[in-house]
Amino acid sequence: TASVPGNLTSNARVVAGGGNGNITLNAGTDLIINDSGSAVDVSAAGTGAITAVAEQKITLNANVVVQAVAARSYASVGLDPRLPWNVYDDTRSQVYVGVPAKSSSVERAVRETAGRMIFFKGKIVRTYFSAACGGHTMGVREWTGAAEIPPLSGVACGYCKGKHDWTRQLTLAELAAKLKQKKPLLRLSVKETTPSGRPATLLLELAGGRTVLPAKDLDMPTSLFTVTQSGDVVTIAGAGYGHGVGMCQNGAIEMGRKGMKFEQILAHYYPQSELRRK
Repeated sequence: TASVPGNLTSNARVVAGGGNGNITLNAGTDLIINDSGSAVDVSAAGTGAITAVAEQKITLNANVVVQAVAARSYASVGLDPRLPWNVYDDTRSQVYVGVPAKSSSVERAVRETAGRMIFFKGKIVRTYFSAACGGHTMGVREWTGAAEIPPLSGVACGYCKGKHDWTRQLTLAELAAKLKQKKPLLRLSVKETTPSGRPATLLLELAGGRTVLPAKDLDMPTSLFTVTQSGDVVTIAGAGYGHGVGMCQNGAIEMGRKGMKFEQILAHYYPQSELRRK
């Protein structure tokens, strides 16, 4: 078993195996890799499968099963055995960190969901997921500009409220430097928002003029935040952790705790999708 270094950004643990070896991984969201350099067969149960389970001391529940299905579906999209790898060990393919041993609950989730994946119009959905969406998942078009499909269009989520809330306070001078502005910054506000309520652009009122910048230039922990100003201090208050596209892991855990079935959870976060075997 090989351990792969990385950054933990979620509450999920993923186990992947295939080819000539196994890799046990902690996942920020999802991943698939093989220490022999070959693509992992994620449709099989046990070795050669990938799944994830929330790191909570609870029985195998709906939230565990949905994580297994989501991880398998994501990893199955675009596999090409001709390539030395099919995902990256950074945010391009979700983020993960190695763990020392397999989990019996993970292996059980693999067996009980063997081959089951999320489809839309006959194609496997790249089922993105992140730790906490902050109250509304983000559509894939907002994130990457890719063509949007109903399962990745963004939905309201009241199940992760209060999870991973954060606040940053910066002076106007600090913000001017952060945003690479040479003229003094007098006021900062959100100019446009996305369909999920995330800031899209910022309006900067400078000494001698105005300018508009992408909200991502602020480089905050998440893309869901508000901006308020008092004097020369700007408060940026946000919610969530991760990119916010697809399934909200904290939300799925809470839905499972409330007794919802895994089919209901998947249908909520990936609307109009179909759960079946390939």
